[in-house]
Amino acid sequence: MLRRFSELAARYGLFLSGQQVLRNIVFGIDPRSCRLLVLADRGDRYEEQLIPLRSVQACTVRTRYHGIPPGALQHEELPDFLRSVELRLDLPGAPPLVLPFYEHGPDHKERAQPAVRKARLWAAAIGQLLKGGEGRPATPGAGAGAGGH
Repeated sequence: MLRRFSELAARYGLFLSGQQVLRNIVFGIDPRSCRLLVLADRGDRYEEQLIPLRSVQACTVRTRYHGIPPGALQHEELPDFLRSVELRLDLPGAPPLVLPFYEHGPDHKERAQPAVRKARLWAAAIGQLLKGGEGRPATPGAGAGAGGH
């Protein structure tokens, strides 16, 4: 999938300052052209999207939690109840693009907080481009680690 992603970036003439590998999605940002390239493995096919960031209406991080029983936070921490972390891009006239950074599963305590941090870093980088920020935004490094298991 990474090879295909690199080929797509070259085909579109993108210079990616950062990319993120999730469970079945790879995405990267080109701050010079303000575009986001997304490649998703749908099992039987690949699905690609090239999104002009200037058309994105909003970029948010959505964290969802399992139900927290009364008094549970006295013995456990909030990340213990984290169910999922998503980066969401609202697009005009289309469903939002949802990039899943984390889903509750094995080793959830070790993966939850890093996933939240990565999603927030990406939201900040994209948000800077949405605001027409000068220069290159601080994106997480190229080849950033996998997540969203």
